[in-house]
Amino acid sequence: MKNESLPKVIVADIPMNRARRKLGDAAYGFIFAKSAGRCQFCNKLLYEHQLTTEDCNLAELAHIVAFKEAGARGDKIKSSLLDGKECNFLLLCHDCHRLIDHEGKYEYTEEFLVNLKREREEEIRELTEIISSCKTNCIVYTAKIGTYMPTISNEEIKLALRGDRKYPARREPINLCGSDYGVVDSDSGYWTVENTRLEKHFRERVFNGNENIRQIQDYSVFALAPQPLLVRLGTLLESKTTVHVYQRHREPKETWEWLPSEYHDELCITVPQPESKGFPVLILAISADAIIENVRSQLSDCSENIWVVKASNPNYSWCANRYQQRQFRETVRRVLNLIKNECPGESIHVFMAIPNSLAIEFGRLWMPKADASLLLYDIDRETKLYNMVSLLSTKNGRG
Repeated sequence: MKNESLPKVIVADIPMNRARRKLGDAAYGFIFAKSAGRCQFCNKLLYEHQLTTEDCNLAELAHIVAFKEAGARGDKIKSSLLDGKECNFLLLCHDCHRLIDHEGKYEYTEEFLVNLKREREEEIRELTEIISSCKTNCIVYTAKIGTYMPTISNEEIKLALRGDRKYPARREPINLCGSDYGVVDSDSGYWTVENTRLEKHFRERVFNGNENIRQIQDYSVFALAPQPLLVRLGTLLESKTTVHVYQRHREPKETWEWLPSEYHDELCITVPQPESKGFPVLILAISADAIIENVRSQLSDCSENIWVVKASNPNYSWCANRYQQRQFRETVRRVLNLIKNECPGESIHVFMAIPNSLAIEFGRLWMPKADASLLLYDIDRETKLYNMVSLLSTKNGRG
């Protein structure tokens, strides 16, 4: 039964003397099934005890229009007409039942509760009609950025996926996260430990994952970590069939959802002068452009062979939509080919100021059998100098 509105009232149909009608087992079953056994107000699970996890029935049937005219949202005509009809009941927990019938009986109107019932039933139907093509293996990776250990919640992931009509293949995501063991990215050994941990976790939990993971060749990636580690994660993901890399947005609100955006900003390529001395350097200046002068200053005695990919308007919100991701991949792919042709056999020194998803995409587009080896740099927050922290070698491939 669709619940756009309650039935129209015909006064002649209302008996003057009536007994309270009992809601039948079938109608109760419909209500429970359409709510998936959850409170339609707060979403609490109603067939399992929250503390002991034992099976139990915590559900209460709540009238939208009360049985009696004097009750919450009661009406001289509707109370009789709707008595015992499935469309007039919500499945609620005890606390929410009390709220709408007592403390909030004037706030939670008939119209509000009718719409709530309809919306919750539509949500449950949509979620339970998921087919395998809508399922995705969610991968979460975080590692310490300076002294900050980022977190990514399951609720953030689900919200982002829902916007793409994607749904997690498993209750819990595939967790590749490093542990907060007190070491920061400026400490010796941090990069070796984190790279080794990431590769080990990926091999055990993704590449050699269980049969359910391997059957669904669709991956959604949520990651916050120092950029060299995100690049490494991207190299590990390259061989996967379908990969969706999500971006952590700061504006207009902090979210992983791809919000409606027509933002478009060009990428500019700057190439070195012919026969420039020194080893090839690639600067990716998307989030900020101060990195360009900082690197040029640090390498002034070492190399003038500097290639730059720069956003026209560098900022933290540059990767506002998937079009920007695609533009980044295509542009950087072109630059890697140019460097290979101009500097055959030489490793490329890479300096990055880019959004988290683009660091992963950079790793995905690098091809160890075709491209040069990459030396990845990260800034030391104390000395303000860039140090080489990771090597992506054509000899070792993707690990």
